[in-house]
Amino acid sequence: MAIVDPAFLSSPVSEADPCGPDLDENGDAAFMNFFAFAPFQLPETFFNDGRPFDPTDNEFREAIEYIPAMLADVMKRTRDLRLMVFLARLAILKRNLDEFVDTIAAMATLLERYWDGVHPRPRDGSVKARADILDELDGSVVTISLQFVTLHADRRKGNIAFRSIVLAEQEKAAEGAESGEKPAGGRIAAMTQEQIVRVLADAGEEAVAATRASFQRLEAALKNIRARFREHTSAAETPEFSALLKVVGGVLTFFSLAFPDPTAPETDEGEDDEAGGEAQRGAIACAADARRALGAAKDYFCLFEPSNPALPLIAQAIALQGKTFIEVLAALLPDRHSYAQFSIGGENPFKLAVAPLGDMTPSRAEYFDERQTPRKTRRRVAPPAPLLIEAPSVEEPAPFEEGRAEPESIEQEAQASAEEPDAAMSDAAQDGLAETREIEAPAPIVVEPEQAEPRPEPIDYAEDYEIDAPSFSATTRTQALLLLDDIARYFRIAEPSSPIPCLVDRARALADKDFIAVLGAVLEREER
Repeated sequence: MAIVDPAFLSSPVSEADPCGPDLDENGDAAFMNFFAFAPFQLPETFFNDGRPFDPTDNEFREAIEYIPAMLADVMKRTRDLRLMVFLARLAILKRNLDEFVDTIAAMATLLERYWDGVHPRPRDGSVKARADILDELDGSVVTISLQFVTLHADRRKGNIAFRSIVLAEQEKAAEGAESGEKPAGGRIAAMTQEQIVRVLADAGEEAVAATRASFQRLEAALKNIRARFREHTSAAETPEFSALLKVVGGVLTFFSLAFPDPTAPETDEGEDDEAGGEAQRGAIACAADARRALGAAKDYFCLFEPSNPALPLIAQAIALQGKTFIEVLAALLPDRHSYAQFSIGGENPFKLAVAPLGDMTPSRAEYFDERQTPRKTRRRVAPPAPLLIEAPSVEEPAPFEEGRAEPESIEQEAQASAEEPDAAMSDAAQDGLAETREIEAPAPIVVEPEQAEPRPEPIDYAEDYEIDAPSFSATTRTQALLLLDDIARYFRIAEPSSPIPCLVDRARALADKDFIAVLGAVLEREER
Protein backbone atom coordinates (compact mmCIF):
# COMPACT_ATOMS: atom_id res chain seq x y z
CA MET A 1 0.00 0.00 0.00
CA ALA A 2 1.35 3.41 -0.97
CA ILE A 3 2.17 5.86 1.80
CA VAL A 4 0.92 8.80 -0.30
CA ASP A 5 -1.35 8.68 -3.36
CA PRO A 6 0.97 8.88 -6.42
CA ALA A 7 -1.46 11.14 -8.32
CA PHE A 8 -1.41 13.57 -5.40
CA LEU A 9 2.37 14.06 -5.45
CA SER A 10 2.64 16.20 -8.59
CA SER A 11 -0.78 17.85 -8.51
CA PRO A 12 -0.90 21.59 -7.67
CA VAL A 13 -1.88 22.69 -4.19
CA SER A 14 -4.03 25.45 -5.67
CA GLU A 15 -4.33 27.32 -8.94
CA ALA A 16 -3.03 30.53 -7.41
CA ASP A 17 -0.02 28.91 -5.73
CA PRO A 18 0.65 25.45 -7.23
CA CYS A 19 3.43 24.61 -4.76
CA GLY A 20 1.93 26.19 -1.67
CA PRO A 21 3.86 28.01 1.05
CA ASP A 22 7.32 27.18 2.37
CA LEU A 23 6.39 25.59 5.69
CA ASP A 24 9.99 25.67 6.85
CA GLU A 25 10.24 29.46 6.48
CA ASN A 26 6.81 29.91 8.03
CA GLY A 27 7.81 27.84 11.04
CA ASP A 28 4.88 25.48 10.59
CA ALA A 29 4.54 23.34 13.73
CA ALA A 30 3.55 20.12 11.93
CA PHE A 31 6.44 20.50 9.50
CA MET A 32 8.94 21.13 12.29
CA ASN A 33 7.65 18.23 14.37
CA PHE A 34 7.87 15.90 11.41
CA PHE A 35 11.54 16.61 10.72
CA ALA A 36 12.34 16.55 14.40
CA PHE A 37 11.06 12.98 14.57
CA ALA A 38 10.82 11.12 11.24
CA PRO A 39 14.42 11.20 9.88
CA PHE A 40 15.78 9.65 13.07
CA GLN A 41 13.61 6.57 12.59
CA LEU A 42 15.43 5.57 9.40
CA PRO A 43 18.68 3.61 9.60
CA GLU A 44 21.91 5.53 9.04
CA THR A 45 23.62 2.49 7.52
CA PHE A 46 22.20 -0.41 5.57
CA PHE A 47 24.24 -3.12 7.28
CA ASN A 48 24.27 -3.74 11.01
CA ASP A 49 26.96 -6.16 12.20
CA GLY A 50 27.21 -7.48 8.66
CA ARG A 51 23.48 -8.14 8.36
CA PRO A 52 21.42 -6.28 5.76
CA PHE A 53 18.54 -4.07 6.80
CA ASP A 54 15.26 -5.98 7.10
CA PRO A 55 12.13 -3.88 6.43
CA THR A 56 9.96 -6.51 8.13
CA ASP A 57 11.75 -6.02 11.43
CA ASN A 58 9.18 -5.33 14.14
CA GLU A 59 11.24 -2.58 15.75
CA PHE A 60 11.44 -0.68 12.47
CA ARG A 61 7.75 -1.15 11.73
CA GLU A 62 6.82 0.23 15.13
CA ALA A 63 9.17 3.18 14.70
CA ILE A 64 7.57 4.32 11.44
CA GLU A 65 3.99 3.54 12.41
CA TYR A 66 2.90 7.20 12.64
CA ILE A 67 5.09 8.59 9.89
CA PRO A 68 2.72 7.97 6.91
CA ALA A 69 -0.11 9.94 8.52
CA MET A 70 2.22 12.78 9.53
CA LEU A 71 3.74 12.92 6.06
CA ALA A 72 0.42 12.87 4.22
CA ASP A 73 -0.93 15.68 6.41
CA VAL A 74 2.02 17.98 5.71
CA MET A 75 2.23 17.21 1.99
CA LYS A 76 -1.36 18.34 1.45
CA ARG A 77 -0.27 21.94 1.98
CA THR A 78 3.05 22.18 0.16
CA ARG A 79 5.20 20.73 -2.61
CA ASP A 80 8.58 20.41 -0.93
CA LEU A 81 11.54 18.34 -2.15
CA ARG A 82 12.56 17.70 1.45
CA LEU A 83 9.34 15.82 2.09
CA MET A 84 9.44 13.97 -1.21
CA VAL A 85 13.04 12.83 -0.78
CA PHE A 86 12.16 11.49 2.65
CA LEU A 87 9.18 9.65 1.14
CA ALA A 88 11.42 8.12 -1.54
CA ARG A 89 13.96 6.99 1.05
CA LEU A 90 11.27 5.39 3.18
CA ALA A 91 9.69 3.68 0.16
CA ILE A 92 12.91 2.04 -1.03
CA LEU A 93 13.81 0.95 2.49
CA LYS A 94 10.49 -0.90 2.50
CA ARG A 95 11.42 -2.42 -0.91
CA ASN A 96 8.46 -0.57 -2.46
CA LEU A 97 9.88 0.01 -5.93
CA ASP A 98 6.68 1.44 -7.43
CA GLU A 99 6.28 4.16 -4.80
CA PHE A 100 9.99 4.98 -4.98
CA VAL A 101 9.72 5.46 -8.75
CA ASP A 102 6.43 7.39 -8.51
CA THR A 103 7.95 9.81 -6.02
CA ILE A 104 11.05 10.52 -8.09
CA ALA A 105 8.94 10.86 -11.24
CA ALA A 106 6.71 13.35 -9.39
CA MET A 107 9.78 15.39 -8.40
CA ALA A 108 10.87 15.48 -12.04
CA THR A 109 7.40 16.68 -13.08
CA LEU A 110 7.29 19.42 -10.44
CA LEU A 111 10.75 20.71 -11.36
CA GLU A 112 9.76 20.81 -15.01
CA ARG A 113 6.46 22.60 -14.42
CA TYR A 114 7.22 24.79 -11.42
CA TRP A 115 10.98 25.30 -11.27
CA ASP A 116 10.69 28.60 -9.44
CA GLY A 117 7.90 27.43 -7.15
CA VAL A 118 9.08 24.09 -5.75
CA HIS A 119 10.49 24.32 -2.23
CA PRO A 120 13.14 25.10 -1.27
CA ARG A 121 13.05 27.88 -3.84
CA PRO A 122 16.16 29.39 -5.45
CA ARG A 123 17.94 32.01 -3.37
CA ASP A 124 19.89 34.70 -5.17
CA GLY A 125 20.02 32.47 -8.23
CA SER A 126 21.46 29.51 -6.29
CA VAL A 127 19.76 26.14 -5.94
CA LYS A 128 22.47 24.48 -3.86
CA ALA A 129 19.94 23.68 -1.14
CA ARG A 130 17.91 21.67 -3.64
CA ALA A 131 20.97 19.82 -4.93
CA ASP A 132 22.05 18.91 -1.39
CA ILE A 133 18.61 17.48 -0.65
CA LEU A 134 18.49 15.43 -3.85
CA ASP A 135 22.01 14.12 -3.20
CA GLU A 136 20.51 12.10 -0.35
CA LEU A 137 19.04 9.83 -3.03
CA ASP A 138 22.57 8.93 -4.09
CA GLY A 139 23.60 7.83 -0.61
CA SER A 140 24.64 4.30 0.20
CA VAL A 141 21.46 3.42 2.12
CA VAL A 142 19.27 4.22 -0.88
CA THR A 143 21.51 2.67 -3.53
CA ILE A 144 22.09 -0.56 -1.59
CA SER A 145 18.37 -0.79 -0.82
CA LEU A 146 17.71 -0.59 -4.56
CA GLN A 147 20.24 -3.38 -5.09
CA PHE A 148 18.12 -5.62 -2.85
CA VAL A 149 14.87 -5.02 -4.77
CA THR A 150 13.67 -8.33 -6.20
CA LEU A 151 13.71 -8.42 -9.99
CA HIS A 152 12.26 -11.91 -10.25
CA ALA A 153 11.44 -14.68 -7.79
CA ASP A 154 12.58 -18.03 -9.14
CA ARG A 155 11.29 -21.18 -7.46
CA ARG A 156 14.59 -23.00 -7.73
CA LYS A 157 17.14 -20.19 -7.60
CA GLY A 158 15.42 -17.85 -5.16
CA ASN A 159 14.98 -14.08 -5.34
CA ILE A 160 17.05 -12.40 -8.03
CA ALA A 161 18.26 -8.84 -7.52
CA PHE A 162 21.12 -6.63 -8.61
CA ARG A 163 22.73 -7.54 -5.30
CA SER A 164 22.95 -11.14 -6.51
CA ILE A 165 26.09 -10.24 -8.47
CA VAL A 166 27.79 -8.73 -5.42
CA LEU A 167 26.91 -11.77 -3.34
CA ALA A 168 28.33 -14.12 -5.99
CA GLU A 169 31.59 -12.16 -6.07
CA GLN A 170 31.79 -12.14 -2.28
CA GLU A 171 31.17 -15.89 -2.13
CA LYS A 172 33.89 -16.48 -4.68
CA ALA A 173 36.32 -14.33 -2.70
CA ALA A 174 35.40 -16.18 0.49
CA GLU A 175 36.23 -19.58 -1.01
CA GLY A 176 39.22 -21.06 0.76
CA ALA A 177 39.12 -18.46 3.53
CA GLU A 178 39.62 -19.67 7.08
CA SER A 179 36.23 -18.48 8.29
CA GLY A 180 34.29 -19.91 5.33
CA GLU A 181 31.48 -17.50 6.22
CA LYS A 182 29.05 -16.69 3.44
CA PRO A 183 28.10 -13.07 2.78
CA ALA A 184 24.79 -11.90 4.18
CA GLY A 185 22.18 -11.47 1.48
CA GLY A 186 18.97 -12.33 3.24
CA ARG A 187 16.61 -13.98 0.77
CA ILE A 188 18.64 -12.83 -2.23
CA ALA A 189 20.31 -15.60 -4.24
CA ALA A 190 23.97 -15.28 -5.18
CA MET A 191 24.23 -15.44 -8.97
CA THR A 192 26.61 -14.35 -11.69
CA GLN A 193 25.60 -11.95 -14.41
CA GLU A 194 25.24 -14.72 -16.97
CA GLN A 195 23.04 -16.75 -14.62
CA ILE A 196 20.77 -13.77 -13.98
CA VAL A 197 20.31 -13.16 -17.69
CA ARG A 198 19.58 -16.84 -18.29
CA VAL A 199 16.98 -17.02 -15.50
CA LEU A 200 15.25 -13.85 -16.70
CA ALA A 201 15.14 -15.19 -20.25
CA ASP A 202 13.67 -18.48 -19.03
CA ALA A 203 11.03 -16.62 -17.02
CA GLY A 204 9.79 -14.79 -20.10
CA GLU A 205 9.44 -11.13 -20.91
CA GLU A 206 5.88 -10.86 -19.64
CA ALA A 207 6.87 -12.09 -16.18
CA VAL A 208 9.26 -9.18 -15.64
CA ALA A 209 7.65 -6.53 -17.84
CA ALA A 210 6.33 -4.45 -14.94
CA THR A 211 9.66 -4.43 -13.11
CA ARG A 212 11.53 -3.53 -16.26
CA ALA A 213 9.13 -0.66 -16.96
CA SER A 214 9.63 0.67 -13.42
CA PHE A 215 13.40 0.80 -13.82
CA GLN A 216 13.03 2.48 -17.20
CA ARG A 217 10.79 5.13 -15.62
CA LEU A 218 13.28 5.56 -12.80
CA GLU A 219 16.18 6.12 -15.18
CA ALA A 220 14.17 8.61 -17.22
CA ALA A 221 13.05 10.53 -14.11
CA LEU A 222 16.56 10.82 -12.66
CA LYS A 223 17.95 12.05 -15.96
CA ASN A 224 15.08 14.51 -16.35
CA ILE A 225 15.85 15.98 -12.94
CA ARG A 226 19.50 16.28 -13.87
CA ALA A 227 18.58 17.90 -17.19
CA ARG A 228 16.40 20.52 -15.48
CA PHE A 229 19.27 21.51 -13.19
CA ARG A 230 21.68 21.76 -16.12
CA GLU A 231 19.18 23.95 -17.89
CA HIS A 232 18.82 26.42 -15.02
CA THR A 233 22.07 26.33 -13.06
CA SER A 234 25.76 25.49 -13.11
CA ALA A 235 27.32 22.05 -13.02
CA ALA A 236 28.51 22.59 -9.46
CA GLU A 237 24.88 22.72 -8.28
CA THR A 238 23.61 19.82 -10.39
CA PRO A 239 22.92 16.44 -8.73
CA GLU A 240 24.55 13.63 -10.71
CA PHE A 241 22.92 10.51 -9.18
CA SER A 242 25.97 8.58 -10.40
CA ALA A 243 25.72 5.74 -7.85
CA LEU A 244 21.97 5.38 -8.26
CA LEU A 245 22.11 5.45 -12.06
CA LYS A 246 24.86 2.84 -11.98
CA VAL A 247 22.51 0.39 -10.27
CA VAL A 248 19.60 1.28 -12.54
CA GLY A 249 21.75 0.94 -15.64
CA GLY A 250 23.04 -2.44 -14.53
CA VAL A 251 19.52 -3.76 -14.01
CA LEU A 252 18.36 -2.49 -17.40
CA THR A 253 21.33 -4.18 -19.01
CA PHE A 254 20.20 -7.50 -17.56
CA PHE A 255 16.82 -7.05 -19.21
CA SER A 256 18.36 -5.93 -22.51
CA LEU A 257 20.59 -8.99 -22.65
CA ALA A 258 17.76 -11.33 -21.68
CA PHE A 259 15.29 -9.84 -24.15
CA PRO A 260 17.16 -8.21 -27.05
CA ASP A 261 15.11 -6.17 -29.46
CA PRO A 262 16.64 -6.45 -32.96
CA THR A 263 13.74 -4.53 -34.53
CA ALA A 264 14.04 -1.46 -32.35
CA PRO A 265 13.46 1.68 -34.47
CA GLU A 266 16.36 3.96 -35.14
CA THR A 267 16.44 7.40 -33.59
CA ASP A 268 15.08 10.13 -35.85
CA GLU A 269 17.27 13.10 -36.59
CA GLY A 270 14.79 15.51 -35.13
CA GLU A 271 14.48 13.92 -31.73
CA ASP A 272 15.61 15.57 -28.54
CA ASP A 273 19.32 15.76 -27.81
CA GLU A 274 18.80 13.50 -24.83
CA ALA A 275 18.39 10.61 -27.28
CA GLY A 276 22.10 10.77 -27.97
CA GLY A 277 24.19 9.94 -31.02
CA GLU A 278 23.38 8.32 -34.34
CA ALA A 279 23.06 4.84 -32.92
CA GLN A 280 20.22 3.89 -30.66
CA ARG A 281 21.13 3.88 -27.00
CA GLY A 282 22.10 0.50 -25.72
CA ALA A 283 23.39 -0.53 -29.16
CA ILE A 284 26.85 -1.45 -27.84
CA ALA A 285 27.02 -5.21 -28.29
CA CYS A 286 30.71 -5.99 -28.74
CA ALA A 287 34.19 -4.59 -28.21
CA ALA A 288 34.21 -3.04 -31.67
CA ASP A 289 31.02 -1.11 -30.87
CA ALA A 290 32.54 0.06 -27.59
CA ARG A 291 35.65 1.29 -29.41
CA ARG A 292 33.50 3.30 -31.84
CA ALA A 293 31.45 4.77 -29.00
CA LEU A 294 34.59 5.76 -27.08
CA GLY A 295 35.96 7.33 -30.24
CA ALA A 296 32.76 9.33 -30.74
CA ALA A 297 32.89 10.64 -27.16
CA LYS A 298 36.56 11.54 -27.57
CA ASP A 299 35.86 13.32 -30.87
CA TYR A 300 33.23 15.48 -29.21
CA PHE A 301 35.54 16.69 -26.46
CA CYS A 302 38.43 17.17 -28.90
CA LEU A 303 36.30 19.32 -31.19
CA PHE A 304 34.19 21.26 -28.70
CA GLU A 305 35.72 21.01 -25.20
CA PRO A 306 39.45 20.27 -25.41
CA SER A 307 40.02 21.59 -21.87
CA ASN A 308 37.50 19.17 -20.36
CA PRO A 309 39.18 16.69 -17.95
CA ALA A 310 37.00 13.94 -19.40
CA LEU A 311 39.11 13.97 -22.58
CA PRO A 312 42.35 12.46 -21.16
CA LEU A 313 40.36 9.90 -19.18
CA ILE A 314 38.51 8.78 -22.31
CA ALA A 315 41.78 8.64 -24.24
CA GLN A 316 43.25 6.45 -21.50
CA ALA A 317 40.21 4.17 -21.69
CA ILE A 318 40.71 3.79 -25.44
CA ALA A 319 44.38 2.96 -24.91
CA LEU A 320 43.53 0.28 -22.33
CA GLN A 321 40.75 -1.45 -24.24
CA GLY A 322 41.87 -4.87 -25.39
CA LYS A 323 44.88 -4.92 -23.07
CA THR A 324 45.60 -7.80 -20.73
CA PHE A 325 45.45 -7.51 -16.96
CA ILE A 326 49.23 -7.21 -16.71
CA GLU A 327 49.37 -4.55 -19.43
CA VAL A 328 46.67 -2.60 -17.59
CA LEU A 329 48.65 -2.76 -14.34
CA ALA A 330 51.79 -1.55 -16.09
CA ALA A 331 49.91 1.38 -17.63
CA LEU A 332 47.99 2.49 -14.54
CA LEU A 333 50.53 1.59 -11.84
CA PRO A 334 53.94 1.89 -13.49
CA ASP A 335 55.78 2.13 -10.16
CA ARG A 336 53.96 -0.69 -8.41
CA HIS A 337 52.95 -3.30 -10.95
CA SER A 338 56.27 -5.13 -10.66
CA TYR A 339 55.47 -5.85 -7.00
CA ALA A 340 51.99 -7.24 -7.67
CA GLN A 341 51.45 -10.87 -6.63
CA PHE A 342 48.69 -13.46 -6.77
CA SER A 343 48.01 -15.29 -3.53
CA ILE A 344 47.47 -18.95 -4.39
CA GLY A 345 46.08 -21.53 -1.99
CA GLY A 346 44.03 -21.55 1.18
CA GLU A 347 45.66 -22.33 4.52
CA ASN A 348 49.25 -22.28 3.21
CA PRO A 349 49.19 -19.87 0.28
CA PHE A 350 52.15 -19.04 -1.89
CA LYS A 351 52.82 -15.91 -3.88
CA LEU A 352 52.95 -15.79 -7.66
CA ALA A 353 54.50 -12.69 -9.20
CA VAL A 354 52.26 -11.03 -11.76
CA ALA A 355 54.75 -9.18 -13.98
CA PRO A 356 56.60 -12.26 -15.35
CA LEU A 357 53.29 -13.66 -16.63
CA GLY A 358 52.97 -10.88 -19.18
CA ASP A 359 54.74 -12.76 -21.97
CA MET A 360 52.31 -15.66 -21.57
CA THR A 361 49.22 -13.52 -22.08
CA PRO A 362 49.63 -11.42 -25.22
CA SER A 363 46.75 -9.27 -26.35
CA ARG A 364 44.91 -10.39 -29.49
CA ALA A 365 43.82 -8.24 -32.39
CA GLU A 366 40.74 -10.48 -32.82
CA TYR A 367 39.34 -8.89 -29.66
CA PHE A 368 38.01 -6.06 -31.83
CA ASP A 369 36.38 -8.31 -34.43
CA GLU A 370 32.76 -7.58 -35.23
CA ARG A 371 30.44 -9.87 -33.31
CA GLN A 372 27.18 -9.13 -35.11
CA THR A 373 25.58 -11.84 -37.24
CA PRO A 374 26.20 -11.07 -40.94
CA ARG A 375 23.08 -10.08 -42.86
CA LYS A 376 22.53 -11.69 -46.29
CA THR A 377 21.96 -9.18 -49.09
CA ARG A 378 21.38 -9.44 -52.86
CA ARG A 379 22.86 -7.09 -55.39
CA ARG A 380 22.30 -6.90 -59.15
CA VAL A 381 25.25 -7.93 -61.29
CA ALA A 382 25.82 -5.86 -64.42
CA PRO A 383 25.54 -7.99 -67.60
CA PRO A 384 28.72 -8.38 -69.67
CA ALA A 385 29.27 -5.88 -72.45
CA PRO A 386 27.83 -7.17 -75.78
CA LEU A 387 30.27 -8.29 -78.46
CA LEU A 388 30.26 -5.99 -81.50
CA ILE A 389 29.87 -8.08 -84.70
CA GLU A 390 30.66 -6.30 -87.94
CA ALA A 391 28.15 -6.63 -90.70
CA PRO A 392 29.42 -8.55 -93.75
CA SER A 393 30.81 -6.22 -96.41
CA VAL A 394 29.27 -6.19 -99.86
CA GLU A 395 31.76 -6.31 -102.70
CA GLU A 396 31.38 -3.45 -105.08
CA PRO A 397 31.72 -4.16 -108.79
CA ALA A 398 35.22 -3.64 -110.04
CA PRO A 399 35.60 -0.46 -112.01
CA PHE A 400 36.41 -0.69 -115.63
CA GLU A 401 40.08 -0.81 -116.17
CA GLU A 402 41.83 1.07 -118.88
CA GLY A 403 42.53 -1.06 -121.92
CA ARG A 404 39.69 -3.42 -121.11
CA ALA A 405 37.51 -4.03 -124.17
CA GLU A 406 34.00 -2.81 -123.58
CA PRO A 407 31.29 -4.49 -125.60
CA GLU A 408 30.32 -2.36 -128.58
CA SER A 409 26.65 -2.57 -127.85
CA ILE A 410 24.04 -4.62 -126.15
CA GLU A 411 22.87 -5.75 -129.62
CA GLN A 412 25.95 -7.86 -130.04
CA GLU A 413 25.18 -9.72 -126.80
CA ALA A 414 21.60 -10.16 -127.88
CA GLN A 415 22.62 -11.52 -131.26
CA ALA A 416 25.04 -13.92 -129.59
CA SER A 417 22.29 -15.27 -127.42
CA ALA A 418 19.95 -15.49 -130.39
CA GLU A 419 22.19 -18.05 -131.98
CA GLU A 420 20.91 -20.61 -129.47
CA PRO A 421 18.07 -22.74 -130.79
CA ASP A 422 15.45 -21.79 -128.16
CA ALA A 423 16.27 -18.11 -128.07
CA ALA A 424 14.30 -16.93 -131.14
CA MET A 425 12.91 -13.51 -130.60
CA SER A 426 10.21 -11.54 -132.35
CA ASP A 427 10.81 -8.35 -134.21
CA ALA A 428 9.09 -6.43 -131.46
CA ALA A 429 11.45 -7.83 -128.91
CA GLN A 430 14.39 -6.90 -131.03
CA ASP A 431 13.00 -3.40 -131.40
CA GLY A 432 12.86 -3.27 -127.61
CA LEU A 433 16.44 -4.32 -127.38
CA ALA A 434 17.35 -1.52 -129.68
CA GLU A 435 15.87 0.96 -127.24
CA THR A 436 18.17 -0.23 -124.49
CA ARG A 437 21.26 1.08 -126.13
CA GLU A 438 21.31 4.20 -124.07
CA ILE A 439 20.44 2.47 -120.71
CA GLU A 440 23.22 2.73 -118.12
CA ALA A 441 24.63 -0.27 -116.32
CA PRO A 442 22.41 -1.33 -113.38
CA ALA A 443 23.45 -0.29 -109.83
CA PRO A 444 24.86 -3.05 -107.65
CA ILE A 445 22.35 -4.72 -105.29
CA VAL A 446 23.35 -4.58 -101.60
CA VAL A 447 21.81 -7.21 -99.33
CA GLU A 448 21.56 -6.03 -95.73
CA PRO A 449 21.94 -8.69 -93.04
CA GLU A 450 18.78 -9.55 -91.15
CA GLN A 451 18.55 -7.96 -87.71
CA ALA A 452 17.53 -10.34 -84.97
CA GLU A 453 14.72 -9.27 -82.66
CA PRO A 454 16.06 -7.89 -79.32
CA ARG A 455 15.79 -10.40 -76.51
CA PRO A 456 15.48 -9.33 -72.83
CA GLU A 457 18.81 -9.80 -71.15
CA PRO A 458 18.70 -12.03 -68.05
CA ILE A 459 19.24 -10.27 -64.68
CA ASP A 460 21.88 -11.85 -62.52
CA TYR A 461 22.09 -11.39 -58.74
CA ALA A 462 24.96 -12.06 -56.37
CA GLU A 463 24.60 -12.76 -52.64
CA ASP A 464 26.73 -10.79 -50.20
CA TYR A 465 26.97 -10.71 -46.41
CA GLU A 466 27.04 -7.39 -44.61
CA ILE A 467 27.43 -6.53 -40.92
CA ASP A 468 25.07 -3.90 -39.55
CA ALA A 469 27.63 -2.26 -37.26
CA PRO A 470 26.09 0.70 -35.39
CA SER A 471 27.66 4.11 -35.76
CA PHE A 472 27.99 6.62 -32.94
CA SER A 473 28.33 10.37 -32.82
CA ALA A 474 27.92 13.17 -30.31
CA THR A 475 27.42 16.85 -31.05
CA THR A 476 26.43 17.95 -27.54
CA ARG A 477 27.80 17.28 -24.09
CA THR A 478 24.58 15.51 -23.16
CA GLN A 479 25.01 13.07 -26.04
CA ALA A 480 28.64 12.46 -25.11
CA LEU A 481 27.76 11.77 -21.48
CA LEU A 482 24.96 9.40 -22.47
CA LEU A 483 27.45 7.52 -24.63
CA LEU A 484 29.75 7.22 -21.61
CA ASP A 485 26.85 5.79 -19.59
CA ASP A 486 26.26 3.11 -22.22
CA ILE A 487 29.97 2.31 -22.46
CA ALA A 488 30.32 1.81 -18.71
CA ARG A 489 27.17 -0.30 -18.65
CA TYR A 490 28.48 -2.56 -21.41
CA PHE A 491 31.85 -3.21 -19.77
CA ARG A 492 30.33 -3.93 -16.36
CA ILE A 493 28.46 -6.81 -17.93
CA ALA A 494 30.72 -8.00 -20.74
CA GLU A 495 34.11 -7.42 -19.08
CA PRO A 496 33.75 -6.74 -15.34
CA SER A 497 37.52 -6.75 -14.73
CA SER A 498 38.09 -3.90 -17.19
CA PRO A 499 39.21 -0.56 -15.69
CA ILE A 500 37.26 1.31 -18.36
CA PRO A 501 34.07 1.77 -16.25
CA CYS A 502 36.17 3.37 -13.50
CA LEU A 503 37.77 5.78 -15.96
CA VAL A 504 34.46 6.53 -17.64
CA ASP A 505 32.69 7.15 -14.32
CA ARG A 506 35.39 9.60 -13.30
CA ALA A 507 35.19 11.33 -16.67
CA ARG A 508 31.42 11.47 -16.27
CA ALA A 509 31.69 13.04 -12.82
CA LEU A 510 34.23 15.70 -13.84
CA ALA A 511 32.77 16.59 -17.24
CA ASP A 512 30.44 19.29 -15.86
CA LYS A 513 32.74 20.74 -13.21
CA ASP A 514 34.37 24.16 -13.43
CA PHE A 515 38.13 24.62 -13.37
CA ILE A 516 38.41 25.22 -9.63
CA ALA A 517 36.37 22.12 -8.84
CA VAL A 518 38.48 20.03 -11.22
CA LEU A 519 41.66 21.45 -9.72
CA GLY A 520 40.51 20.42 -6.28
CA ALA A 521 39.72 16.92 -7.53
CA VAL A 522 43.06 16.27 -9.23
CA LEU A 523 45.14 17.84 -6.42
CA GLU A 524 43.08 16.35 -3.61
CA ARG A 525 45.68 13.79 -2.55
CA GLU A 526 48.52 16.30 -2.62
CA GLU A 527 46.66 18.70 -0.36
CA ARG A 528 46.13 15.97 2.20
